[in-house]
Amino acid sequence: MSKSRTTQSCLIVLLTAITISTITLFFSLGIHINLSESMPIGLYREVSHPLIVGDIVSVCLPEEIAREGMMRGYIGVGRCANNSQPLVKQVIAMGGDVVRITPNQIFINGKLIPQSKTQILDESGRTLPAISRGTYQLQESQVWLQGIGHQNSWDSRYYGPIEKEQITSIVKPFITWSRVKHV
Repeated sequence: MSKSRTTQSCLIVLLTAITISTITLFFSLGIHINLSESMPIGLYREVSHPLIVGDIVSVCLPEEIAREGMMRGYIGVGRCANNSQPLVKQVIAMGGDVVRITPNQIFINGKLIPQSKTQILDESGRTLPAISRGTYQLQESQVWLQGIGHQNSWDSRYYGPIEKEQITSIVKPFITWSRVKHV
């Protein structure tokens, strides 16, 4: 092996080690990295307070939903128990709230939610599974999640409410490259 090839290999190993160390340090400090356009891209820090509507959360999806997301390429491999990547989403409804889904929009307790139209096809032209149209009252143990940075966010419009126990932490934007617009 040539000297330049050896140097190049060492550099790749070093950069990989630095990247893994940095990510491990972030997680140990309660910092989450969001690279999805469904929320502002950037760093989010964990905060501790009772969960309320409007909070941004890090969530590990239930296994069946995570598997579908991984198969379609919506989420990657990550640190959740089912080996999926945690998602960062905003809680837009909680237990007791009424969610009404129409073909063109979603209403929470009668209030229209911006950018809530359910898409029929994903960006690759595949049919998206979606929760049935209708009215749902969330159980006390449930939350409804929505991405606020992109119309095509893969969120509760497609997989329905999730259990609060799937939430790993409440997070706040720390450094983002786009403005957070709360729903």
